Amino acid sequence: MCSSCSRPVPSASTSPTTPSSTATSPGFALQQLTLPFDTPGELAEAAESILRQFPADEYPHLAETITEHVTKPGYDYADEFKVGLDVILDGIERLQATGFSRVEER
Repeated sequence: MCSSCSRPVPSASTSPTTPSSTATSPGFALQQLTLPFDTPGELAEAAESILRQFPADEYPHLAETITEHVTKPGYDYADEFKVGLDVILDGIERLQATGFSRVEER
C-alpha cells in the first residue's frame, strides 16, 4: 500500500506502469504509484483525455509521443525515465570536466 495515497502498490507481473529496477529514484517511484492508471485500457483513456486537452495541431510533439510511443505495446515509462536521467547526468559530467562549478546568475 502506498503510504501517501493509500493505493495498492502494483506488482511487476500485473501493472504496465511498475518501475523497472533501472529507475530507482524515490520521486520516480512515487510518480509511478500515483499515475491515474494501472491497465493498458486505463492508459488509453488517460492518453485520449490528454489529447483532448492539448490538440495535435498545437502540440504535435506531444501528440506524436502519445500516439506513436506511449500507447504502443511494450512501452515502458521507466525506460524513458532512465534515458532522461542519463542525458542529465552526462551533461553534468561534461560540465564538471570543463571545470564548470556553478550556474552563473543572469
